[in-house]
Amino acid sequence: GGLGSQFAKLPMDREAQAAAIIQRACRARANQSHEPKMSMVILVLGLAGDFITSVSVDTSGTVATLKKQIEKDIGTLVMNQNLLVGPHQLNNCQRLQDAFPEHEALVTLVRVDKGRDLLEE
Repeated sequence: GGLGSQFAKLPMDREAQAAAIIQRACRARANQSHEPKMSMVILVLGLAGDFITSVSVDTSGTVATLKKQIEKDIGTLVMNQNLLVGPHQLNNCQRLQDAFPEHEALVTLVRVDKGRDLLEE
């Protein structure tokens, strides 16, 4: 009776497959956090609290994405940017939606001159 057990397995597989597809669809929806492609405006301040620029970035981007936008805006190279939220330095691979869960995006830009040191040697 090897055949019978094989057939019995088929509907199960199909159901499991359907369940997996439904789960995947739900998960994809959950990742979008309600609206597809949300962008947020991040205000960039200097150490003295002076306003430098504001950039609009996709919330699904990372801190590196934000730094690229800042470079485009004010010309400070990505490698010369240290971004702080409060006392914490942001990591380049941190996701923006994790870094700014409340979408209150205010960063302090500390410029470091890595490039210049190299040039002067």
